Amino acid sequence: MVRGLICIGMLQVIAQRVVMPMVLSPRGLRHYATVAMAGSNFHLAQDSNELFDLYLTPPDKELHNAVVTPAWGMEFNPPKRIDRSPKERGLVHRDGDWHRSVHVWLAQTTNGDRGKTSCKVLLQRRSPYKDTHPNLLDVSCAGHVDAGSDTVETATRELQEELGGNGIMQDRYEAEDVRRSKVCTVTSSIQGQTEKFGRFLCREYQDVFLLWWPSDEAFAPGLFSPQTEEEVSGFELMAAEELVAKLRSGDKDLVPRSIAYIGELSRALGVEQLPTPAKKPAKRKAKARTDDDDGRRTTDDGHHYRHAAAAIASEHIATGTRGARTNGFRVPLVHDMRSGTTSTRQRRQSTARRASTFQAPIPPDSHGEPVFPHIDVSSVGVASSRASIERNSDPNSVLVVTGANRTRSNELDIVAAKHDKMKVMPLDLEDQSSIDSLISDISTSYQRVDALYNVAGILGDGKTTPGPERAIEKIDRDWLEKTFAVNVIGPTMLAKGLSPLMRSKGRTKVKVATLEGPVDVELPKKRTTTVIVNLSARVGSICDNQLGGWISYRMSKSALNQATRTMAIELKRQGTHAIALHPGTTDTGLSKPFQRNVKEGRLFPVEFTVESLIKVVNSMEEENSGGFYDWAGKALPF
Repeated sequence: MVRGLICIGMLQVIAQRVVMPMVLSPRGLRHYATVAMAGSNFHLAQDSNELFDLYLTPPDKELHNAVVTPAWGMEFNPPKRIDRSPKERGLVHRDGDWHRSVHVWLAQTTNGDRGKTSCKVLLQRRSPYKDTHPNLLDVSCAGHVDAGSDTVETATRELQEELGGNGIMQDRYEAEDVRRSKVCTVTSSIQGQTEKFGRFLCREYQDVFLLWWPSDEAFAPGLFSPQTEEEVSGFELMAAEELVAKLRSGDKDLVPRSIAYIGELSRALGVEQLPTPAKKPAKRKAKARTDDDDGRRTTDDGHHYRHAAAAIASEHIATGTRGARTNGFRVPLVHDMRSGTTSTRQRRQSTARRASTFQAPIPPDSHGEPVFPHIDVSSVGVASSRASIERNSDPNSVLVVTGANRTRSNELDIVAAKHDKMKVMPLDLEDQSSIDSLISDISTSYQRVDALYNVAGILGDGKTTPGPERAIEKIDRDWLEKTFAVNVIGPTMLAKGLSPLMRSKGRTKVKVATLEGPVDVELPKKRTTTVIVNLSARVGSICDNQLGGWISYRMSKSALNQATRTMAIELKRQGTHAIALHPGTTDTGLSKPFQRNVKEGRLFPVEFTVESLIKVVNSMEEENSGGFYDWAGKALPF
């Protein structure tokens, strides 16, 4: 039997917090894969090893495609991430890190027939070797801001490199000319896929400039050429009105721009504003726009928020202090070792909810590469994923949460006593008959499960227990078997038994095993995606294991990660997601024997950990199912 190796505190907080979901971004990150570059042409088109400074994420998902100047001023500089060193271009585009770039538009106005003024804009055709948006028409010249450089310096350099290969740009525009030509700074979040490089997520603070070519000089595509042929395929002229119209319509031959970007560009070019489509009701969440199947033209929502600069300029660190209270729902909470499962029907939380104020450090980097995209929890408190909203606001939803602490089970009973719809039920994860009994009780009493949180775990203290082992010679067979029984086998068998009740796709009648024999259960006809959450640990990562030791615990968490991934693949067909989470070192009984070795700021209060994990769960999307994540939504390597 498990003997009180997880502090009841975490279980209590889950019981009270899990029914108050954090409100998260309507869209999670998409999947990006780094594909090795091959051939000299690709290296000439861009250097995947060039270094970029990293910047803080805008504090609001709605500010990911927005204008932040001139409301803030033309000298606006986004806050740099002082906790991160410059990063290689290829990794930045793979991981979706925020960085800086410059866009320089070159245009000319001339007097046409009957004195009518016309405006033409120079466009470049991007090289087929580019890692983003190859072969599309784009801004006259553009470039990323290298680590340590500024935007004016970069824009002046790009004019020479991409347009002045034949010397036509020599001494034409000074740095001060470029500085005065600035139109605005916009944020841009665009994702897509290329044949050569795979999927990318390009997130930028873009400084936009507009330079005017003298009206009495020739202005033709043939006048311009790049210094390196692999960077640009060619140039074209387009009337400003036609350019704006095509951008607004999402023309597939142009690199997509947000509504905010197009609006500022059209004003700078003097193009009459086209009527803005009527907005949908405010309750409708903005959706992404995705065009052709190869994924190269996908943008986040393009709402025009012109006064975002003050919000972006302030550092935003998600601490789990924001949330929204929803209608209560039923929560069966299972406590390992004869202590319990919790359930509530129409449970309502007190408005006097206390949130954690703990400021956690940035998660450390890992050895090895994660195979799943990160989960963006930076927009918590603004908007929520559709699945989590529906699951957490359904008054009939059922959540099952397992925990481990026999000796303090009375504390969980006290929590349950305060909520008349919460029920504590016994469970011994080392005893299959106990697991079967619990599954039978839930099947007959609730006929559904919407989320399963496998929180129970065993580590030991190294003194009164054989584990965690510091050397291979210390391995004890009985302890190894116990560790696997609690950390892997029990949670897996529980998922097996409850997964039929979690089906949200396909048939609505399932057969469930109970102690009285198989019974038919009628599932809800309409409900959103369900989720299995397995509490893992970073030490379960094979790639990240650089220290050794803790053999039984590491092995069990590695096995749990594999079980999670396998569950996710199979259960996807029935509308159930699965995710493995690393909670960080939390102030519970499990970590108590080792807390003296924890660095300052790395020991998390229970409330902070629970709220952080709930954010991650509520913000996950289908592409995150099967992944291994830490408390901040950062993907960890297996």
